[in-house]
Amino acid sequence: GILDGEYANGKIATIKNIGKIGVEVKNTLFYKLNNAQVLNLSIDGFVQNIDKKNVTENAYITGLIGRTTKGTVINNVHINNAKITTKTTNNNSDTFYISGLVANAEGTTIENCSVSYINDGTANISDINGNKLSSATIGGLVGNAQETKILNCFARDIFVNIKIGTSNGIGGIVGRFTGEIIGC
Repeated sequence: GILDGEYANGKIATIKNIGKIGVEVKNTLFYKLNNAQVLNLSIDGFVQNIDKKNVTENAYITGLIGRTTKGTVINNVHINNAKITTKTTNNNSDTFYISGLVANAEGTTIENCSVSYINDGTANISDINGNKLSSATIGGLVGNAQETKILNCFARDIFVNIKIGTSNGIGGIVGRFTGEIIGC
C-alpha cells in the first residue's frame, strides 16, 4: 500500500507528539512493511520507551517502522525531536535493532529522509537502567540495512549510551549496512 502525506499545494502532513510507552519490543508505528511506500510525512515529537525484561525474540525499537522488505520505498519522511529509551534486558542471542526511522531494512530505498534527536544534554538512545544488551545494531536513521539504498538522508544530535555484549554495528546514519549510500 501507499501512505502519502502530501496534500493541497504540496504541503506535507505532520503528526505531532507521539509517545509510545510499553512493554512490547515491536512497539512501532508500523511494525512491518512489504513492498509499500511511505511518502511525504513529518513527525514532530516522538518518544519511544520500552520497558521489558528477558526479551526472547529480536526487538525492533524505532520511531516509525520496525521492518521493511524488498520493494519498500520511504521518501521525504522526517522525524524531529526523537528520543528512544529502554529498560530492557535479554539473556540470549537475539538482537536489538534500534534507530529513528527504520529498525531493520531489507531491499528498501530510503531517500530524502532525516531524523533529528532531542538535544537536551542527555542520551537520546539509551538504556535507563544501564543494563547490557546481549547484541544490538544501532543507527541514527536505520539500525540494520541489507541490500538497501540510502540517498540524500541525514541524522543529527545522536547521543547513544547503551552497554552491548556484541555490537553488530553502530553508526550515525546506519548501524550495519550492505547496499549503497549516496549524498548522506
